[in-house]
Amino acid sequence: MKKIQLCLNLLFISVITPCYAKTLLPEHQFLQIQGHEIHLLSFDPDSVEIIQVKSPDNRRRSVTEFVKEHHAYAGINGGYFAISDNGEGSAVGALKIRGEWINFPIQKRGAIGWNKVEQKPYFDRLITKNRQTQPVVVPEFDTGPTARKRWQQFDYVVGGIPLLMKNSKPIVDYRQEQMITSFSEERHARTAVCLKKDGKWLWLVASHTKKPDRPQVSKIIEGLTLRELTDILLKQGCVDAINLDGGGSSTLVIDGKIINQPAGDFNPLFRSYEERPVYDAMLLIPKG
Repeated sequence: MKKIQLCLNLLFISVITPCYAKTLLPEHQFLQIQGHEIHLLSFDPDSVEIIQVKSPDNRRRSVTEFVKEHHAYAGINGGYFAISDNGEGSAVGALKIRGEWINFPIQKRGAIGWNKVEQKPYFDRLITKNRQTQPVVVPEFDTGPTARKRWQQFDYVVGGIPLLMKNSKPIVDYRQEQMITSFSEERHARTAVCLKKDGKWLWLVASHTKKPDRPQVSKIIEGLTLRELTDILLKQGCVDAINLDGGGSSTLVIDGKIINQPAGDFNPLFRSYEERPVYDAMLLIPKG
């Protein structure tokens, strides 16, 4: 009887959990706090490969496309980007993929960096010196030759605005990153990444759905202020955190399915929002 019960338990687990690896898969949580819809994905960096990707031809793609193309378990949208007249994208902040700098940080802005081996994330504000000759990325908080060398040697660097937490302390003054007040105080859909006390990574994608003010729109997606976002991350045990591109770009895909309600591009035919193509994305690749 015990053998039968064990088999049933294993069968049940295999039905609800994709068998990507023997190691523990990322854990997804859904929270509703005062009407806010918040999706959390925490994971041990030893159980997955964390990569940043973009299209070779700079064509914008949805997070879903990136996930499928790279056979990833999960993905979120990356940093901020600009759109050219032909629809192609380009990174606005720092971006480094597989050891190659795609874009250097011009202004002092937040960034997260990690190596493909240990995958321990580092968070700081970065600015580039000697851009015209030999670019050198300089961090603000962790200073000294070792810190500078670390950012040069990272395999992946992704810029965001702003840095939300550093060494367990919330950052409340965003003027260092030259942010406009409305961006921090108004509610927007958000995407954030943090390092937790236990060494795990945490992805957060937050939206807020309310009744539409306009009859032609089926729903309106709002979100969190940066203070609200930081408070939630604190309660989740985060010690360092950064805010990535948000608004219509905020997207979380797990096992090929969009988990949140993207406020991307409005489709008048279906009176709904569709997933927005982005320039880059952060993905989790199963190990094993």
